[in-house]
Amino acid sequence: MRRGFLVISILMMSSCFLAAGGRGQSMDAPRFTYGIEWSYIGTFFNHFHHNYITSDGYRENEQDSYFSYRNNAQILLNAGCNIGKRFNLSIYAGYGGLYGTKVFPVSLRGTYYITKDITHPHWLTYMDLGCGLENFKKMPGWTGKAGAGYRIPLSRSVKLDFLLSYQCAYADIPFSDADGEYLPAQNIRRNDNFLSSFLVGIGIMF
Repeated sequence: MRRGFLVISILMMSSCFLAAGGRGQSMDAPRFTYGIEWSYIGTFFNHFHHNYITSDGYRENEQDSYFSYRNNAQILLNAGCNIGKRFNLSIYAGYGGLYGTKVFPVSLRGTYYITKDITHPHWLTYMDLGCGLENFKKMPGWTGKAGAGYRIPLSRSVKLDFLLSYQCAYADIPFSDADGEYLPAQNIRRNDNFLSSFLVGIGIMF
């Protein structure tokens, strides 16, 4: 969490500095956009279906749903373009956690601005679909996200975003048998995990 507060502090100070330098400029939206976003992830619900072979050679099949809270965070860079005055399409990529597994998330996000005048503070909503790459090779899962936020324009090309979203993720998470031993990949026949999380984020868009 200390890293998260440090990131937020840096973003806030940077935005204030850029805002001071951008006063008096035209506030028309630029065609191409890029930015950085930091999010806190709170995973609160898990549904799983595991089918595996034990070390004794028996097949086990387990399904369950439970509430369990787990903290993660992620930092994302993005690049995209404004389509018209009220819609943005961007690619997001970065580094973060998915229920304790370190991943490199990559996603496509569409953002709709709930306003006719984007030169003033306004609400926005977005949907995001992507995957999480482990070591840039294995894909442990996918993510879907729906959220809303509040944007404060600081200059023509600098905006400060405050974001809140719900995320549903499918992930291949390592698990252990009844004896507490993690199972080798060749013993696992099914490893489905559906995770529900909320995200609170802050970002700077250029």
